[in-house]
Amino acid sequence: MLKGYVQQIRLSIFPKIIVMFLLILLPLYAASLLVNQRGEENVRKEIAGSVQARIEYFSRSVEREIERLALLQQQYVNDRDLLDLSVSSAILNDFQISQAINALYGRLQMLEASSPYVKSVSVHLSALGKTVTTKGFVLPLEEHKFAFLKLTRSQSKGPIIVWSDRLFVRSVYPDRIYNERQNPLYVLELELSAETLQEELARILEPSDGAALLQSDSWTLSSETIPQLAERLEQAVRDHSADWPKATLRLDGRDYLVAETKSPVLEANLAIAIPERELFGPLRAYRFTFWVLLGMSVVAVVIFALWIFRYIHRPLLHLTKVFRQMENGNLDLKISHSSKDEFQIVFDKFNIMIRKLKAAIDELYEQKLHNQRAELKQLQSHIHPHFLYNTFYMIYRMAQMEDADSIRKVARHLSDYFRFMARNPGDEVPLRLEVEHARSYMEIQAFRFGNRITASFADIPENCGDLSVPKLIIQPLLENAFHHGLEHISRGGQLEVTLQVRDGILAIAVNDNGAAPTAEGLAAWRERLEQSEPAGEVTGTMNVHRRLRLKFGPRSGMSVSINQWGGTCAALLIPLEEGRLKPNDVPDLNRG
Repeated sequence: MLKGYVQQIRLSIFPKIIVMFLLILLPLYAASLLVNQRGEENVRKEIAGSVQARIEYFSRSVEREIERLALLQQQYVNDRDLLDLSVSSAILNDFQISQAINALYGRLQMLEASSPYVKSVSVHLSALGKTVTTKGFVLPLEEHKFAFLKLTRSQSKGPIIVWSDRLFVRSVYPDRIYNERQNPLYVLELELSAETLQEELARILEPSDGAALLQSDSWTLSSETIPQLAERLEQAVRDHSADWPKATLRLDGRDYLVAETKSPVLEANLAIAIPERELFGPLRAYRFTFWVLLGMSVVAVVIFALWIFRYIHRPLLHLTKVFRQMENGNLDLKISHSSKDEFQIVFDKFNIMIRKLKAAIDELYEQKLHNQRAELKQLQSHIHPHFLYNTFYMIYRMAQMEDADSIRKVARHLSDYFRFMARNPGDEVPLRLEVEHARSYMEIQAFRFGNRITASFADIPENCGDLSVPKLIIQPLLENAFHHGLEHISRGGQLEVTLQVRDGILAIAVNDNGAAPTAEGLAAWRERLEQSEPAGEVTGTMNVHRRLRLKFGPRSGMSVSINQWGGTCAALLIPLEEGRLKPNDVPDLNRG
C-alpha cells in the first residue's frame, strides 16, 4: 500500500510543479544567503578589528603615559632642591631645608597635576628621615614602605609595582644594585589612581556593558560593570589556554566577543569582553529581515501552489477519483466543472464516454444474461430425460416389489420437484425454495441408491431463507456428487450438504466420500473456474459458477477442494450484502 502511494506521488503533476519552482528559487535563495553570510563575516571582522584597535589604542596610551611619568621621574635627578635635601642636608640650616622642601613640594604638585593617572607624588629622603608628599606635605619616613620600594626594582616586572593593594611607579637614586643594609639617597614614587584606570577601562566598553581587564602577574585592574564577567575574563587570561584568546565567551546564556592585547612596556595583558548582541545587533536585524523575506517568498510559493492545486491539480484529482469509481464498477457518474476552460471540455467528453460505455455494458449484460438463460434451459433439457428415466424406472422396481410406502414418498418428492420447476419460471428464487428443491432431488436420488449411501441436508441459517439466489444452483452440485463421486460405491457412501455463514459470506457445501479428483485435475478445475469465458462445453457446475459471479460479484462463485473424508467438497460462496439486492438492481459488471 505504501509503495503504491509513493508511486502515485511520483506520478503526480502537483509535486513536480512545486519541485520545479523550488529548483528555480533555491539557487536564488542560496546565492542571497551566501552573499548575506559573506557580508556578515566581513562586517564581523570589521567590528572585531575595530574592537581590537580600540584596546590596542588604549594600551598604547597607557604605555606612553607611564613612560612619560617615568621620564619625568628621571629628570628629578638633576633637581637642585632634591639633591640638596638628599645629599647636603647635614650642612643646611633649617631655613634652607624649609625653602628646599617648599620648592620641591611645588614641583611634586605640578608632577601630580600633569597626569590624571597620578593620585599622589612622594619623595622619601633617607638622610632626613622624612617623606615629602602631595598628600600631606612633610611626613615621617615610613620605614617598611621605604624598605619595600628600595628593594623592589630587581624583583618587579614592568614599571608598575604593588604595595598594600596600591599601584606605584617609583624611581630610586642612585640606580645601583645594593643590599638591604644600604639605603638610596631618595626614592621618588608616583601612586597611580586605580579608580581612574578602572574608569578608563570602563570607557573602552561604552556604550556596552561588558568587562575590561588590565592584568599582570602581580596586579589586576578591571571594570566594575559586570563583576561575574570580569572574574571569568580574569580567570581566562590567567589560565591562557591553548585556544586563547577565544572568539567568544559565554556567561548566563549570553555570548561575549573577546579581544586581547599584550603590553610589553607594562608587562600586562589588556582584555575586554563585549556582548555580541550589542555589537552585532544590526547584523542580526539584517539576518532576521533576510529570513522574513525568505519566509514570505516561501509563503508566496505555497500560495501559488495552492492556486495551481485549485485550478489544475484539483480537477485532475477529481477526474482520477471518478476513474477509480469506474474501476469499482460504478457507471452512474457525471462530473461538472465551474470554469469555462480546457477541463470543462475534458469533463464533457468524459460524460459522453461514460454514457456510451454504460449503454455498451448494459447491452453486453443483457446479452450475457440471455446466454446464461439459454445455457440453463439447455442443461435442464439434458437433466430432465435422464432424471425422469432413472426415477420412473426406480418406481417401476418398487411397484414390482409392492413397496407402496416408498412409492408414495418418491411420488411426493417428485411432485415437489416438478412443482418447483413449473411455478418458478423466473431466473431467481428465495434460498428456502432452492433448498427445498435440492432436498427433494437428494431424497429421490437417495431412494435410488438405497442402503449404499447416507445423505443429510442441514437447515438454512437464520435470516437467510429469503435471500434471493439464482435458480438451480444446488442441484447441479448434488447431481455431480451422485454421478461422479458416489455412482460406483457399493456401500458406506456419505453425502452431506451444509449451510454456514462466516465473515458475511454464506457457504453452501456439498461433501461426498467418493473418488476425489487428482491434484492436476483439481488445479485444472480451479483454473477453468477463474476464466471469465471458458472454452469448450459449459457444464452444470460451470453454469452455476458464472451465474453466481454475474449476480454477486467477484467474491462469489464456486470453489472445489478435498474434504476431510478424502472426497470432493464443492462449495457455493454468496456474500450476504450482495444477496440482499433487489432482483431489478443492475449488478456490478467488473467481475474479473
